[in-house]
Amino acid sequence: MHASSPRRALFSLSDSASRVMSRTAAIACLALTLAACGGGGGGGANFAGTPAGSVVTTPSTGTGTGTGGSTTAPPTPVYSIGNGSGSGFKDGVVDTNKTTLESGDTATLRVNVVDQATNPPATDLSVSFASTCSSSGLATFGAISQVTRGLFSVDYTNSGCDRAEDVVTATLTTNGDQASTKIRMVGPDVLSVSFVSATSTQLALAGIGGNESSELIFKVAGPQGVPVVGKSVDFSLNTSVGGASILAGRTSATTDQAGQVRTVVNSGTIAGPVNVRAVERGTGKQGISPDIVISTGVPNANRFSLSYAPQNLGRAFNTDGTETTLNIIASDIFGNNPTDGTRVTFVSPESGNVQNSCQLQNGACSVIWRSSGSRPQNMRATVLAYTSGAENFTDKNGNSVYDLADGAILPSDDMSEPYADENENGRYDIGEYFFDTNKNAVRDIGNGKWDGPCLSKVDSRAVCAGESTVAIYGSAVVVMSDSTPRIKTLGSFPSVGSPIIMTQGSSVAFSGMYLTDGNTFADSLGGNPLPLDTTITFSIDGGGASTRGVSTYTIPNTTRPEGSLPLGISVAAAIVAPTATLPANVTLMMRVVAPGLTTDFQWPIIITR
Repeated sequence: MHASSPRRALFSLSDSASRVMSRTAAIACLALTLAACGGGGGGGANFAGTPAGSVVTTPSTGTGTGTGGSTTAPPTPVYSIGNGSGSGFKDGVVDTNKTTLESGDTATLRVNVVDQATNPPATDLSVSFASTCSSSGLATFGAISQVTRGLFSVDYTNSGCDRAEDVVTATLTTNGDQASTKIRMVGPDVLSVSFVSATSTQLALAGIGGNESSELIFKVAGPQGVPVVGKSVDFSLNTSVGGASILAGRTSATTDQAGQVRTVVNSGTIAGPVNVRAVERGTGKQGISPDIVISTGVPNANRFSLSYAPQNLGRAFNTDGTETTLNIIASDIFGNNPTDGTRVTFVSPESGNVQNSCQLQNGACSVIWRSSGSRPQNMRATVLAYTSGAENFTDKNGNSVYDLADGAILPSDDMSEPYADENENGRYDIGEYFFDTNKNAVRDIGNGKWDGPCLSKVDSRAVCAGESTVAIYGSAVVVMSDSTPRIKTLGSFPSVGSPIIMTQGSSVAFSGMYLTDGNTFADSLGGNPLPLDTTITFSIDGGGASTRGVSTYTIPNTTRPEGSLPLGISVAAAIVAPTATLPANVTLMMRVVAPGLTTDFQWPIIITR
């Protein structure tokens, strides 16, 4: 408050009044003599008799020889911030066109800056605005505009704040003088409660040592998704079977500045999904989480699947960087996803380049194998994939845990250390790669016990005599097929180039032909198949005969030609009149179209009466 404002004299000496009086005193000291202000001149001179308002000079105490005397500097302008002008100026008060703001509504705020005579400032000044709600991100100020010199305006929007009193303050940046107002902020109506996220949607059964809890976040929102702050939300589960529960002390929460609430769910001893329900207490609006699956989280050997395509990879025999994708799908004993992040390791000891691992997400992950480096003569590379898991067992009593009722584990379920069957003879041979799980430099066979997580806390009948985990694995053979077709087995077909003799009106059928690629080093394994999607087509060149039965065949995704469908055709001579000239120059054609190469095989057809 300043001495130039008539009404200020009526105020008590509050903090504001004291601030004004200090300013008044400062101004007065510039106008009066030093003696009148209680000051003393140099050398003990007495100025008590100097008339008020006179310009006072102070004797110099220096040693200069100048004849001129010094005078006081012009007073520095003192500005105040409020609203209005002239006698209507209200110091320290922000003008607003609304005293209540619903969520999404906007108010216009105005302030005036004046000098001690309540006139607009002679120079441009600046102001800033702040509020309780804007500091928490639940209200926003627009751009500040200077309507005229000293008159400032800004838009203020409620973006979800809910306060009985939101204090809005305008500050004059020149001297820190402030003005304020209070606005009632009305929060948005609760329109929805929605699930946001969970730290994990897969929990281990209680007591087996895995991740047994998950934090979930829900959001309470109003119109256009605006967060609603300060609302109470209660949490519950859709089932209590097996002991799954909301963590003690986390059954309710209050929404934060983002409209969010958090809770924690603990797993139980029964496998299966649970859902968390969040209910806003005031309206009953509710949201529900996706399934939180409670399971072992441990991959089962019998449910660890490796697939890949292409298996017969064209051009890879002599071209680096030709790729095939290896896919893993894994499940635990209940058929549920293992824990996200479970790592599967890959090795390709014979040839090629493979990514060293992938991490399961929703029970699946993939890596890329690329042709590179030296190739084995038979152009077949075994890739091994393995991870930590549990052995399979025959669950005779259906309780999903291994117990005495299930009897001894089968030899086929008793896992030995993983190995790459490089010669594809179905057994481990010295020199083949194996994963030495216990680092004893010997490939160990199974221990005759069921190895997997102890489930005694899930079912007291569980037997836990084996190891808590075991390496489970799968393997794949990548065939680097070439494009040169080779007839490995003719079946009932005559040799290529040999004539097929047919009487007029007769037909003949051929079958049992198998094709391989040109690599004879793989013949001990049946030969390598031609590349994936190679096409084989039979046709007749010339008149008087036609094909029937199988005429086109496409090589499938395979590692062995014996796994392919045998190729067969029927060739029929057209019926011709007895006196007609018999067709000549008729040929059975077999065309093989492989990547980068087309090959034709021919058999002449001779038609007789």
